[in-house]
Amino acid sequence: MLQPHHVIGMIGIGQLGLPIAVNLMRAGFRVVGFRRTDREAFSRAGGEALQSPAEVTREADVLLLCLPGEDAQAAVLHGADGVLQALAPGKIVIEMGTYTDPKTQSHSTTCSRATTTFPATAGIFSTAFPAFSSGITARPTRPLL
Repeated sequence: MLQPHHVIGMIGIGQLGLPIAVNLMRAGFRVVGFRRTDREAFSRAGGEALQSPAEVTREADVLLLCLPGEDAQAAVLHGADGVLQALAPGKIVIEMGTYTDPKTQSHSTTCSRATTTFPATAGIFSTAFPAFSSGITARPTRPLL
């Protein structure tokens, strides 16, 4: 179970991600985040806007990806200063987007290979979001909140 000393990273602090981040901050968590533009609302709400997805990944214990589409997800994962540049064992990555199964499976496999991460599922309102819990052995992602 996450405690307030854990850091939550939010990549995609826009229309959907910002309210989630605000609620996490209200619950006492430190939230670091990245958005390509318009980070001021996140900062005003108490979040720490960082300069790249890699920087957020290094800083966070748990990483939430809340992106507008498959192209944005691919850029955040694979781009220069992307998540995969900084993802390390022990990190939990939760993808909150609704992408096609082939894209979701492709990114799950890529994350698994990059960090000995193993896919698990996290259900929210009966919609399965892939969560990648990095470690040496496969295990379901534990309840976080």
